[in-house]
Amino acid sequence: MEPSGIVTLITDFGLADPYVGQLKGELLKRWQGARIIDITHAIDHHDIKGAALTLLTSYYHFPAGTVHLTVVDPGVGSHRKILAAKSNDYFFIAPDNGVFSPLIERGLLHDIRQIFGRSAASSATFHGRDIMAPLAADLAKGEPFIAAGEAVEPADCVSLPSLKVQRTDDQLIGEVIRIDHFGNIRLSIGYADLQAWSVSPENILVRLCGEHIGPLRRTYSDCSPGRLCVVIDSDGFLEVAANLGNAARKLGCRLHDTVVVQPCSIP
Repeated sequence: MEPSGIVTLITDFGLADPYVGQLKGELLKRWQGARIIDITHAIDHHDIKGAALTLLTSYYHFPAGTVHLTVVDPGVGSHRKILAAKSNDYFFIAPDNGVFSPLIERGLLHDIRQIFGRSAASSATFHGRDIMAPLAADLAKGEPFIAAGEAVEPADCVSLPSLKVQRTDDQLIGEVIRIDHFGNIRLSIGYADLQAWSVSPENILVRLCGEHIGPLRRTYSDCSPGRLCVVIDSDGFLEVAANLGNAARKLGCRLHDTVVVQPCSIP
């Protein structure tokens, strides 16, 4: 795999503190030719599941050879491992806390290694800056991946529960997995989950926070301003939105709220 020279960042650091800048500084100190792309620094504090989902839905939008560095690390300084991994086209670096779970579940990672990069100068509370960032720079520059560390079996990595989708004959039960800053509500149920029904997947009803919303629309503007609608978001998940409004505020919706999806023909 030819390196692209690109390193992406996913963190829960926010932008009020110097942590993002320090991490980038150490990365560039290792290799000034790195091109650094911020995917987001607004993951909720310690939200490993949110980081894993963001990585899963973002990594493939970049050129082959990109290094994806995810630092959401509530266990920093403990005995949790630090991992580097490789797919056919990308490199990944993250703590072993479940961030890689969706990638492993889909069989996308074929080489995972434990990083042993600590030195006397490494902080016990900022491994993202002192251990992971230099490795990201090395991989982006084209250093051999095999030098990253000892091989780790996928089954030995920390695993998160799969996205909640419970299927019965006439309904799917899921949960809210993301609320973006527009107030759009992503559900754990994807468009592919609707294909098993004999009725058209477009003819669905979503029950969330006491409201019944449906059928499926192609885009937000297919509903009048302020009205709730259901669309397929850009990553293939069902999304409840309000045209020119904030659906989460309108519904009083929160992360992990239960949602039920069923064909419109079912009472």
